[in-house]
Amino acid sequence: QVKGYRVRLPLDLLIVANISVEALPDPSALPKIDVMINSVSCADRSGSSLHQIARFVEGLDGVPLINPPVKVLETTRENQARRLGALEGVRFPQTLRVANDGTVDEVADRIEAMALGYPLILRFPGTQTGISMSKIDDRAALERYLAAAVKEPEFYVIEYIDCRTDAGFYHKARAFFIDGTFYPVASLTSDQWQIHSARRYRVMSRNEWMRRAEQAYLTDPAGFIGADNLKRLYTISDIVGLDFFGIDYTVSRRGELVIFETNAAMRHNFDHIAGFPYTEPHLRRISAAFNRMVHTRAARG
Repeated sequence: QVKGYRVRLPLDLLIVANISVEALPDPSALPKIDVMINSVSCADRSGSSLHQIARFVEGLDGVPLINPPVKVLETTRENQARRLGALEGVRFPQTLRVANDGTVDEVADRIEAMALGYPLILRFPGTQTGISMSKIDDRAALERYLAAAVKEPEFYVIEYIDCRTDAGFYHKARAFFIDGTFYPVASLTSDQWQIHSARRYRVMSRNEWMRRAEQAYLTDPAGFIGADNLKRLYTISDIVGLDFFGIDYTVSRRGELVIFETNAAMRHNFDHIAGFPYTEPHLRRISAAFNRMVHTRAARG
């Protein structure tokens, strides 16, 4: 099972390799490999593991590899902000990594010196699904956050971009790129700034116009976000260079593409099709695309 997808491989044998500093498999001792899938997906959390996997795959020259570790290593939040935020028509929140190596006052002073202003977002590197993430509205809130996290070695400090619609709601779209093709996943509307799939029940289940908007995105993403923004997303895919990754974003009131995050540590699931049945065919299309990619690469191998 890879990232929530149950993949039926056209192989006689599935090899699961645990690779670490102490245990690097001997490529010559392995049977013929048709395709490799790297499921280590978080550059912030698993840098050392990704470096070891990169060493391992060097000995398997010519074997198709899905999500090369050297490409995953480039997807830290800080690096994504640097390279994607420079694109025309794209806004990626400034994202800076700060060592937690002083007193609360010292670290707070260092963060304020970055001049991102309040509110800002703090989170621990290597966390997903909003775990550890908080919106900090002032100095007092900053000090409380730092005091509660004295054992954390470092933080990400992220610019907060207010992306509320004219109606006062927050929006987040998700898409996957699978083998270079764009697949819309979800378009969520919420009354809270931090949006996750499970929170679609807060307001979307009671507002038909929000569900219609999601259906419009799933069936015609270019019409929903604009053809130029879809082209920008394909440009981002070219830069990221992964066979599979996800991207969370919205379009601001000025029409610019605002990227919240983009990395391979994303998945989709079928948890909400009972309440939102229109999502099911699109989710199955995504699963089929991932399976098709694996089968195609295996056939090449």
